[in-house]
Amino acid sequence: MDDRPDWARSTSLQMDSNEIPRPLRRLGVYFMSPLFDAPGPGQIVLAGEGWGNSGEIDRLNSWVLEVLDREADVPAKLRAFPRGHGDAFIWATVASDLDVTGLLTDPDVAVVQRTLPARAPELPEGVDRVWVASTLVGCRAIVSEAGRWRWVDWVTDVEFEADEGV
Repeated sequence: MDDRPDWARSTSLQMDSNEIPRPLRRLGVYFMSPLFDAPGPGQIVLAGEGWGNSGEIDRLNSWVLEVLDREADVPAKLRAFPRGHGDAFIWATVASDLDVTGLLTDPDVAVVQRTLPARAPELPEGVDRVWVASTLVGCRAIVSEAGRWRWVDWVTDVEFEADEGV
């Protein structure tokens, strides 16, 4: 008798989002499916965050709010300090939404024109500014100030990637 769960025995079941077993979701898996052309049984495809996009207009704003919501300790810690600026720093990585990492591509060399959203999102209490940069080579950093996004004169290069072990 095969006592494996249904998802492990399936030869045709595709799963995404909440259908995926919780331990795999905690690892960042958002899609899984049997590998139909695999040379042997029991091989599956797992897809993690990133390498996809939402197609949402101005995805940057909703992505920043999602990150700050997921990492709720950041605004809480910033609120705990009564003085100074509440600056939050977010790194976009290869696992981040492609709409975000694509937007950060250095506009001086981008094949497709890159324009920042007209307005920055309303930030959680305690967060005055958000800085977003990418660990991917050839990306610029941006900052939200006074309700607007602006480019920062900094570009990720190969030296950064090598120095940081990214």
